[in-house]
Amino acid sequence: MGNPNLAEVGKPYRFTKDNHPKSPGRKPSRLKKYMKEYDISVNDVINAYATVIYEHDRDELFTIAAKGIDKRGKKVPALIWGLVVAFIADAKRGFAAGGVFNQMMDRRYGKPKQSIEIDGKIEHYINMSPEERKELIDKLIEERMKNVTQK
Repeated sequence: MGNPNLAEVGKPYRFTKDNHPKSPGRKPSRLKKYMKEYDISVNDVINAYATVIYEHDRDELFTIAAKGIDKRGKKVPALIWGLVVAFIADAKRGFAAGGVFNQMMDRRYGKPKQSIEIDGKIEHYINMSPEERKELIDKLIEERMKNVTQK
C-alpha cells in the first residue's frame, strides 16, 4: 500500500511563495539562444540549412550524420549536424509524414496551396440575394423539423 502519511511527508517539497524550484520555467531553445547571441536571423538559418542540403550528395550527407565532418574533413557545427540527422530521418520515414524538411520548406517558401472539393451544385446559391437565401434556409429548417417530429 501507499504511505498513509504522504501529505505530511510531502510538505517540505510543496511549492509555496517561499519554496520555489532552483530553475523554474521552460528552458530557452538552444537554437534561439544561439541566434540571438550571434545576431542571426531565421532566414540566415534557413539559407544555411538549404545550402547544406542542396550542395551535398547522399553519401556526403551520410558522412556528416555519421562522423560530423564535411567533404573537406572539417567538423560541421552542431546545428548543421542536427539538421542533417533530422533530414535523413525524414527521408527514411517518408517526406509525406512531415518533419524538419517540410517545416523548413514551409518556412522558406510558404505552405503549398490546398484545394477544396465541393460535392454538389452551388451556382444557384451564389446568385441568390441574401433575402432569398434566408428564405430558403428557413424553408429547409421547417422541412427538417417536420421530418423529425414525424419519426
